[in-house]
Amino acid sequence: QRHAHRSTYVKNCWSYPIPPPRRRNKTMADTTTWTVFHNFLADLIIQMLAAFAGYKSCLALKRSDGAAMKTWLQFWICYGAYQLVEVVLHQILFNMSFYPELRIGVVAFLIHSEGPAKIYPHLETAIEKAGAFIEKKLAEVMKKKE
Repeated sequence: QRHAHRSTYVKNCWSYPIPPPRRRNKTMADTTTWTVFHNFLADLIIQMLAAFAGYKSCLALKRSDGAAMKTWLQFWICYGAYQLVEVVLHQILFNMSFYPELRIGVVAFLIHSEGPAKIYPHLETAIEKAGAFIEKKLAEVMKKKE
C-alpha cells in the first residue's frame, strides 16, 4: 500500500531508499583519453617524419642532386595530395579505430624511396588537368581585371 501511488513518492520521498549514485563509465572515459593521446602521438610522429623529409629535401638541394631533388619534389606533391584527401575525409576516417596507424603508414610509405615514384605517375594527369583549369580561370580573372 505504501508504494501504490507515484504521488506518494513525491510527497514522502524521504521514506524511500536513496538509489546508489550512478557510476561513471570508466571505460568510456579511458577510451576517450586514449583516443586523444593516440591521435596526438600520431600527429607528433607524422610531424617528425615531415621534418625529416624537409631535412632530406634541403640536403638534396644543397648537393644539387637531381635524382634526389626529383624524388623529394614528388614526395611533397604526394604528401600534399594526401593532406587534401585527409582534410576532405577526416570526419569519416577519424572514426576508424586504426586511423592514426594508417596515417603514419601512409607518410612512412611516401618517405620510402619508392613510395613517391609509385604514386606520382597516377597524380600527374590529375595535376595537369587541375593546372590547366586553374590557369584558364586565372586568365579569365586577369582579363576581367583589365
